[in-house]
Amino acid sequence: MGCPRGVVLFREGDSPQAVFMICTGRLMLSMIRSDGKRVIFRLVKAGEVLGLDSTVRGTPYGATAETLEPCLVGFVRAEDFLRFLRTNPKASLRAAQGLASAYAVACERIRSLAFLHTTSSRLAKFLLDWAAVEHPVKLTLSYEAIGQVIGRSRESVTIAFGELRRKKIITAKRSVVTVQNKAALEKAAREGRVRPG
Repeated sequence: MGCPRGVVLFREGDSPQAVFMICTGRLMLSMIRSDGKRVIFRLVKAGEVLGLDSTVRGTPYGATAETLEPCLVGFVRAEDFLRFLRTNPKASLRAAQGLASAYAVACERIRSLAFLHTTSSRLAKFLLDWAAVEHPVKLTLSYEAIGQVIGRSRESVTIAFGELRRKKIITAKRSVVTVQNKAALEKAAREGRVRPG
């Protein structure tokens, strides 16, 4: 199905209705904090599957999924998906691989938040990930939303963008960011890394 920007595929706490495959476009996953504020914690790109863990475990969706841009999304109803898994061992293995992949993404996110201690390094990593999908980078998120994704305040994100522009690593015009020096951006991401232990 084609979805314009701003479509909610599912909401945090809803019972799983379907497993979704993102064919084109990007979405954001958000959760509600204890103070009631909604916080973006991850961006989802084409090729990823959403709702698999909730469907397999039979638990409510753990986040809200909303399109950031026009998307093409395929879906299979939860009961049809589970029925198919019960009768198809290869599909069950693929589902297990999908869950393992989601786990790896979560671990990488934790690693980034734990070991990249400067806002500039986290922003550089964010831009590198985004630029891997499209170049130039068309940002559909505000600085505040980017701050939520990388675990920093809007003000610190604004300062970090300014630093990257001043060093001529990126240029930014409205919502379009062009990586001028990828090697320097990669170095900026590495420089903020702290060693565990």
